[in-house]
Amino acid sequence: MIPKRHTLVLSALLLSLLFLPRCRKAELHRVSNLNGNRIEVVGHGGIGFQSLNIQLPHNSFTSVMKTIEAYQADGVEIDVQLSRDNVLFMYHDRLLESMTDCFECVNNSMSAELLLCRFRNDFYVNVFTEELLTPLERAMERFASRTHPPKVFLDLKTFEPCDEEMDYADFRRRMADAVHD
Repeated sequence: MIPKRHTLVLSALLLSLLFLPRCRKAELHRVSNLNGNRIEVVGHGGIGFQSLNIQLPHNSFTSVMKTIEAYQADGVEIDVQLSRDNVLFMYHDRLLESMTDCFECVNNSMSAELLLCRFRNDFYVNVFTEELLTPLERAMERFASRTHPPKVFLDLKTFEPCDEEMDYADFRRRMADAVHD
C-alpha cells in the first residue's frame, strides 16, 4: 500500500506531465535564413580543436581536408596568417611555440622556415600524426579541383607584428594583397 502523501505527489506529477508542452522534432524544411533557407555544415579550423576524439591539430592540412572529403562538410573556416615573405599559412596562434616545435611569431618567419614547423605531439592528443604547417594555397589548389568546391571562410589573424620595426599598416596591406592574389 502506498502512503497517502506519496499518492498525492504521484498524482500531481502525472497531472503536470499532461499539461506540459511536449517536445517536438524541429521541422527543418521550414528554416528561414539568409542562405536560401538552407542549413550548411562548416568545420571550425578543419574538424575542430584537438581532444581525445580529435587527434588532428586544427588548421592542419589533414584536418581541413578530412572535414571536406571524409565528413563532406559544406565548408570550412581556416585561420590564416602571413609570413614575413607574404605567404599565407594555416595557423591560429600568434606564437609558433604554442602548437609547434618552432619558436617565433608567424609574421616574423620566412615561409621556408614555417614549412619545417611540425605540430607538437602531445601526450593525450596528436600522438599518431606528423602534421606540418601548410600554406593556404595548397588547400585552395586541392579545393579548386573539385566539381563542387566547398565554401572557405578565412579568419585573418592580423596580430601586431613581433618585429617592432615592421609597419602595422603596411603589414595589413600586404596581407590583403596576399588574400586577393
